[in-house]
Amino acid sequence: MGRSTDNGVTFFINRQMLDTEGKRSIHGNIVIHGDRRKFSTGLRISEKIWDAKCNQAKGRSPEAQRINISLIKTREIIENLKTDLLLKDGFISAITVRDAYVELSKTPEKRAKEEAIKKAKEEEERRKIEEERERKELEEIGITLLEYFDTYIESRRKEVEAGELTHVTYGRYLCTRNRLILFMLEEYGDWAIPIKKVDIFFIKNFQMFMLKNFPCQHNAAMKNIQKLCTIINLAFNMGIIPTNPASLFRIHFEETERDRLDEEELCRLYEYPFASETLSRVRDSYIMACYTGLSYIDASSFEQKDLQKYIDGNQYIIKNRAKTLENFKVLLLDVPAEIINKYKGKLPDGQLFPMISNQNTNRFLKEIAQIVGINKKLTYHTARHTFATTICLTNGVPLETVQKLLGHKSIRTTQIYAKIVDKKLTEDMNMLSERLRDKQRISIAI
Repeated sequence: MGRSTDNGVTFFINRQMLDTEGKRSIHGNIVIHGDRRKFSTGLRISEKIWDAKCNQAKGRSPEAQRINISLIKTREIIENLKTDLLLKDGFISAITVRDAYVELSKTPEKRAKEEAIKKAKEEEERRKIEEERERKELEEIGITLLEYFDTYIESRRKEVEAGELTHVTYGRYLCTRNRLILFMLEEYGDWAIPIKKVDIFFIKNFQMFMLKNFPCQHNAAMKNIQKLCTIINLAFNMGIIPTNPASLFRIHFEETERDRLDEEELCRLYEYPFASETLSRVRDSYIMACYTGLSYIDASSFEQKDLQKYIDGNQYIIKNRAKTLENFKVLLLDVPAEIINKYKGKLPDGQLFPMISNQNTNRFLKEIAQIVGINKKLTYHTARHTFATTICLTNGVPLETVQKLLGHKSIRTTQIYAKIVDKKLTEDMNMLSERLRDKQRISIAI
């Protein structure tokens, strides 16, 4: 390395690094008042032509002349920078001169690259600051209702995979979640509502939203509120929210008149000669449910394997209910057996009796009721009511047996049908009493 001075520029080669061409890079030192700062010249040279004493290339080769001219220019640039900085700031140091030279010696490409890197770093820093701000905000406001709902739904999805929950129940939670999103967007303009901000008014407004925007009655709206309250109750029990607004809302279901067919209507429907093949098939699938208690989803999945001969020698329908996963066993009565034989080998995909979509089935049932002269609102589910009441309870089948036949988890669900039968019994007895009074009046008059 060349001799150092108190003020000046010296050059040296880096003996530690050798490039692929066998050359070494030339570096420089800016020395001011004993302070030394190294910089790179960007030049490379063969060690054999470097003069360490003179701080330059030796000889008159084109390479030596090119390098020496570059070193002279570098020294001149640095001296000019020292003068400019001294006039501008009133003082200079080795580091300020070195930094000024490094900045000046950058190519446009290098400047652009460094500027891009700088902007990227600034952007990353801004992103981190924003993320930290959002994190602190989330800590203050807590988890949103939708996030907590999704966490709950994910746990239920795993129950479905494990066979502990039905797809039907899982789908109903998804339905409530989607309706909640629509409600929050309409009511608040945002679906990211913190669960801590959910209060009794939120729940009541959701109920009004359901009644206003969806074709549902009070009980259907209550079922959605019930699922929302399940989430809120869980959040309260887990300590996510300090108070429980769900405890202030009274979930109540109105008693509804459950349409069903009596024996005369059932016979009339079964024997009616429909001109339309479609209506005839819908009628047959409905009658099948009236004599078996199959729900629409269970009827749709009914297969030959579900028909089994039991130890008493009779054929039974043995399945697990899709809704509750409860096992049920129903004797295959003559009417459903006739329907199965009627369509045997005539339907695709191994179907035992004809089934179309639930929506279309219910649409055709309205038309069927009008044609046959049944003044009742028929849906596929009313067949299940008919089975429980007209086929079973009115013929003396015990309530506990009906519970098993319908696949109900709780007998309280089955007791609804018993109330229907009791009400009909009361109506019939009142009618009988009135007739007897009329006869008594006529007798007295005579």
